[in-house]
Amino acid sequence: MTDQDYRSYSSAHQVMGSFFSGCIFHMLNVENIGNEMLVQHYELKYQTPDHVQFYSGNTVVYILRWFPTTVSVP
Repeated sequence: MTDQDYRSYSSAHQVMGSFFSGCIFHMLNVENIGNEMLVQHYELKYQTPDHVQFYSGNTVVYILRWFPTTVSVP
């Protein structure tokens, strides 16, 4: 998926990027949910031809766009 594809799926989607760190695939995306901004740092955990599972133990949610808090997102 390209950044342009990601942004085309929802007006809440702001930006997406991906990269490899060693042999591990990572994806970073930024989106708005309501008035809150999320910065999600995903790591690929599992994949088959018909299933992909990512996990983010370091998603930062900016409450009122000012107060950062970290949550986990499967």
